[in-house]
Amino acid sequence: MEKTGPPSRVMRFYGNLDYAAEPVGFKEITFLHVDKLNDPFDPYFFFATDFNEDHSALMKHVQQNHKSEFTKFKKLFPQSEWPVTIAKIDEHLKSALKSTFVFSASEIKENEHPKDNLYLWSHYADGHRGAAIEFDAALLGSALKKEYERHGEKKLDPWIKIKYCDKVPQITAESIYQYYIKNNEHPLSDGLKRIFSTKREMWRIENEWRLVWRNDHIKRKTQRLKLIDNSVAALYLGYRIPEEARESLISDAKYNFPDVKLFAGKMAKGKFALEFDELP
Repeated sequence: MEKTGPPSRVMRFYGNLDYAAEPVGFKEITFLHVDKLNDPFDPYFFFATDFNEDHSALMKHVQQNHKSEFTKFKKLFPQSEWPVTIAKIDEHLKSALKSTFVFSASEIKENEHPKDNLYLWSHYADGHRGAAIEFDAALLGSALKKEYERHGEKKLDPWIKIKYCDKVPQITAESIYQYYIKNNEHPLSDGLKRIFSTKREMWRIENEWRLVWRNDHIKRKTQRLKLIDNSVAALYLGYRIPEEARESLISDAKYNFPDVKLFAGKMAKGKFALEFDELP
């Protein structure tokens, strides 16, 4: 049975050691605006439907599947108003994404730990020259909720699980009907969730969760969040990390997070794998 709710622990890899020093040395994490993400398809910034935004196709779907409500639905969406409706939806999508910032991390599963993933170490930790930090996901979520409350906002469940597939999420004709006739969830709201939480299948190896911060007031492309005590649970050092950076990260982690666990990576003998020695 698939786990519901955010994971208990997540891990983020750092290739830039100055960035790795932010959580352990300054007790804060950085959120990036969505247009700063590496993949230009993440999130997919365009509005798309399963009927190709064709008014006649939308009407045909409702007529075939909800004949008794067709006349009522048709009055809500006359052909003359359809281009304006599409333009408004597209603008709303782009406006919502403009205010979205993310902190991405990999889920730590009981039988699948990111620390053992050679791809993540090579791709995100500068070829094992960087570090990986294990966070308490609940405490990160609590810190963000406190920030919302500080500004008089109530936004819960900030963690989003990324799903993987090879098809761009689309707003369906059925979801439009269900909202306007049956008062179900707004199709754009549901569509935004799916657009923002879907990546191409090739990225599945990351097992990504995102902490999402929506802020209409900040114009910068980054935001920083102060951490709650004990948010950093463990620090893993790449086996090629420079000695000076290694000692600095260890010192900071011990000072700011007294209960942190420290691990140094090394190449396993005779196999393509890593081993980790726990440090005192």
